[in-house]
Amino acid sequence: MMALITILAPMKMLKISLIAIAVLFILGLSSLAVDRYLYSWTSYLRPFGCEHKSVNVAYGNERLREQYDLIEIGNTLRTDPDYQIESPFDKEQFTEGSLNISRVFGSVKYRVGLGKHISGGEHYFSVRFSNYTYDTKNRNGSRHGESSTTPNHRIEQNMYMMINEMPLNDIQKTELKEKVTITCSPTTRFTF
Repeated sequence: MMALITILAPMKMLKISLIAIAVLFILGLSSLAVDRYLYSWTSYLRPFGCEHKSVNVAYGNERLREQYDLIEIGNTLRTDPDYQIESPFDKEQFTEGSLNISRVFGSVKYRVGLGKHISGGEHYFSVRFSNYTYDTKNRNGSRHGESSTTPNHRIEQNMYMMINEMPLNDIQKTELKEKVTITCSPTTRFTF
């Protein structure tokens, strides 16, 4: 009897261990899905890395293959009260130079920059959040982006909405959307 218990005890522990591993695996997969679509679990890791989320393009001002009519984009979006449109060269008349498009979602101002290099005539694209947020808790503008709890798909939806509302063809819209990336800004900054 004692020998049987001695043999069955490790098998029972093995079964419990396998069940525990399976449960942890399922919880891990479901938490990734929840992080992407419902609520971002990265906020629990805030002390270890993620203070807020930012939207960027891969390389600063990303060069574009397609040509963009900045005057048409600026004049079209200026009629929409949700948008702020600025051209550094002329605030009233949009010139072929650069165009900054801003829109507030919740308490964060999203910014899209489109421009044309004077020398080569190539268009470029940049996206970012404004340095100032409209959140009452952050009037000093200390937070530069969405909360770390904001799901990535919501940030993408906001950027894609801005791109979709521009007077562009499907190829141009796809090109801009492909360049948008979401990053997690670190809480710890090292200076040397």
